[in-house]
Amino acid sequence: KRLLMVTQTTSLILASILAMLAWSGAVQVWHVIALAFLLGCVDSFDTPTRQAMVVDMVGKEDLMNAISLNSATFNMARLIGPSIAGLLIASVGEAGAFAFNALSFIPLIIMLPKMRIPPASAAARSSGSVWRNLKEGLAFIMHEKVGRTLVLMVGVPAVFGMPYNTLMPVFARDVLGGGAAEQGLML
Repeated sequence: KRLLMVTQTTSLILASILAMLAWSGAVQVWHVIALAFLLGCVDSFDTPTRQAMVVDMVGKEDLMNAISLNSATFNMARLIGPSIAGLLIASVGEAGAFAFNALSFIPLIIMLPKMRIPPASAAARSSGSVWRNLKEGLAFIMHEKVGRTLVLMVGVPAVFGMPYNTLMPVFARDVLGGGAAEQGLML
């Protein structure tokens, strides 16, 4: 919970900086690149922490349902979020959309301290170093056909299919002659 508080607060700060830069008209490409890089670094801690927290919050009997619900929620947010952002940009401008994004971190920051998570079991705490666990996981993926297949099923679309989100604004502007509203509708 402490790590999630740090990552969510840092994300709030980074999003707020981008909103303030957009409102002031001082935003430059290097600002966006630097803030996106920092957010990516924060997310590299936030996402696995949230996923591990799901395991701690539910019992084994509900784990598959919890993982499925978590995955569905994440993917719905990836689908719906850019559409909402496009419509927000069309109605309140970029700075307003960035400010709305910054405000979206506040509910989780408020709710995290109220969450009750059972302490990790002794077996989970003493399972070894992170590097050893990572090595074992990679070895499993390399030697087990099912593991390899699952990683490929997730990895290939992530690498080759997700860049459409990055390229969609240019496509909306240059190919369709539209703007943020058209981009939001396309997404």
